[in-house]
Amino acid sequence: MADYIKEEQIKKTKEELKVEYPELFIKDLFDMITVRELNKKIVGEIESRQTIFLCAMGCKVDNAQIASYNLSVDDKSGVGKDYITNATLEILPEYIRIKRTRISPTVALSIN
Repeated sequence: MADYIKEEQIKKTKEELKVEYPELFIKDLFDMITVRELNKKIVGEIESRQTIFLCAMGCKVDNAQIASYNLSVDDKSGVGKDYITNATLEILPEYIRIKRTRISPTVALSIN
């Protein structure tokens, strides 16, 4: 009986969300944004842009804090890290994007 009640609550919540945010229920919405839309700006790098976009969406979680959706991008010089990151995040409102280009040696050591 308890499982039935939980299932009914989930269905109700999902139906409420469909009414309030119908765009969230568009089939393949994630691919529409990260592949088709971003193909206009970025060639290839689909996995990278999907990871960047998914991380950025962490700000939409109910209990999100600024440290909840940090992303560190690391690769060789000149491979397009800034370009891919900036082009991916341009579709989001500016207040969501906080960019840091340098980190302290202490932080760098804790990442490794």
